[in-house]
Amino acid sequence: MNILVITPTYKIEGRKDLFRDSEAVHYLCKYLTKENNVYVIDTYLNGFSKIFKYVNPQYIKYLKSGYNYVTDGIKVTLIERQRFFPKQINGFKFEEKRFLKIFKREISNNEFIPNIFVVHMPSMNMFWVNNENIKGKKIAILHNTDLNYLFTNSDEFVKYLNNNYEKVFCRSKKIYEIAKQFDLNNLSNEIISSGVPETEYTYRKEFSNRKRILYVGKLIKRKNLDILINSLHNLENYNWKLTIVGKGKMRNKYYKLVKKYKLENNVDFIEQLDRKDVFNLMQNSDIFCMPSQNETLGLVYLEAMSKGCITIGTQNEGIDGIIVDHKNGFLAEPNEASLSKTLKQIFDMKEEELVKISDEAIKTAKIYTEKNMSKKYFNLIKDGSKL
Repeated sequence: MNILVITPTYKIEGRKDLFRDSEAVHYLCKYLTKENNVYVIDTYLNGFSKIFKYVNPQYIKYLKSGYNYVTDGIKVTLIERQRFFPKQINGFKFEEKRFLKIFKREISNNEFIPNIFVVHMPSMNMFWVNNENIKGKKIAILHNTDLNYLFTNSDEFVKYLNNNYEKVFCRSKKIYEIAKQFDLNNLSNEIISSGVPETEYTYRKEFSNRKRILYVGKLIKRKNLDILINSLHNLENYNWKLTIVGKGKMRNKYYKLVKKYKLENNVDFIEQLDRKDVFNLMQNSDIFCMPSQNETLGLVYLEAMSKGCITIGTQNEGIDGIIVDHKNGFLAEPNEASLSKTLKQIFDMKEEELVKISDEAIKTAKIYTEKNMSKKYFNLIKDGSKL
């Protein structure tokens, strides 16, 4: 079966000039190659500050012709799009023509006729469905980014989804609960979740006296790292150590906040680690916390759970429903009062209570493995059958 996937969240090979903090769709697709022929169009949105790199002839070539690579046996064509405004998610008509020209060439060169056409974040890729080369079953998968477009252009977007896709799936329970408020006649209640690698799970026999807290994510406003730092500052009488892994434009602000509170001995900054090193760090941490908002799912929460971390997610976000409060982790509101209260509860818990929650987190992660979620993904896009 030929499966064509359009997505802006895929693994990039060989381009150090491009950064992506989520490769979630790659983890769903990489197991499909045994019985299917998968081809991915990776749409990359460049920020305006990066526009000057196109003075380099090599980057101009990538922009005009696309960039081809193979990862995990799947051919990927990366097509770059330029963003001129901070919140712009759609390109311009001349860019769409360039996209379709590159796509038509690659489809012809590879003699690829899709049986299934899957579009992740359809609000960013509305022009694809009318291409004459796409005749297979059409599936749309809504991410958190699509909700903004659904609210601001609801009539247009609902009509587009109803008229062009046989099925619409959501990436989290939160997204589904919002999407079902609109008149989408092809919306499925099945959730397409991400998964974590099958690994040796780290069962906790004991937790350290000095609680080792970990944050992994971009250093940007919606991740609310300042709320975590402020909450821990409110708990100075407790023994804790925070490790922050990530980079972003707010790094200096967070560093100054740590310095202001004189927490330099309690907080370490690490700019970036590969996935394997992040897992090792999770294995040696007691608590994982990211009080993020507008998160499609937050795969990093599941990754932390697979390593036995006491994981704190955000209420009413993508991970809510996978994390069950006080059972396999904790859910807090994205504010200091709620997060401080949750952290204090964890700090005050007995060892056996922490171990029980840690064990439940691992049990959950074992359900949400990459292979299990990939199998479910394939079954749903193929015919809507359940796992």
